[in-house]
Amino acid sequence: MSRTLRRGFAASTGVAALIALGAVPASAATWTVTGATSSTATSTTVHITDSSTGASTSCDSSTIKVTWAPIFGHPDAVGRIDAWTFSSTGAPSGYCLGPLGLLIKITVVGLPYYMVGGSYSFGTARGSIPGARFTIASSDGCQATLGGPGGGTATLGWTYTNSGARLTISGGDLVVQTVNASCDPALINAGDGFSMDGSYLVTPPVTITSP
Repeated sequence: MSRTLRRGFAASTGVAALIALGAVPASAATWTVTGATSSTATSTTVHITDSSTGASTSCDSSTIKVTWAPIFGHPDAVGRIDAWTFSSTGAPSGYCLGPLGLLIKITVVGLPYYMVGGSYSFGTARGSIPGARFTIASSDGCQATLGGPGGGTATLGWTYTNSGARLTISGGDLVVQTVNASCDPALINAGDGFSMDGSYLVTPPVTITSP
């Protein structure tokens, strides 16, 4: 066998071995999280707003439970959101303060969500949270579902700053998919766009890097 053929055979054998072992290419596992394997992120500033009517719900207490990378089966994930709750001081448990004095219960549907890595620069990591869906229940009997365009799930954005251990959830392509007859059209309608914005302190803090 010629030297060239032997080299080609060795290379192909090595690739086959990696495939057999289920190895992940190095380029796929680009995110490193150090400092903790899981954290609790707490916020005092979460707003969810109907961009068509301007109606906004404010939650002064929100908690996210995060398991950090590496996440088996999700090499591009920086973290996994295992739990996510919203509430407000002075409101019944699990409710936030909505427009016109209404109480609003926001429920996260379809957990866990994965924090997919996007970019990293100067100590700040950014990415997306696909698969998001929420339900809203109001004290006036209104019930609505929020998801993505076309009836699918939505994608939110996330940013984490190593200095200060601050996780920000923002924007997204949320739309109102369904409303019931009790929903006030001056506040919410099917097809309305929604935005979510919240700033969370992560404890214990982690450091996220991407080589």
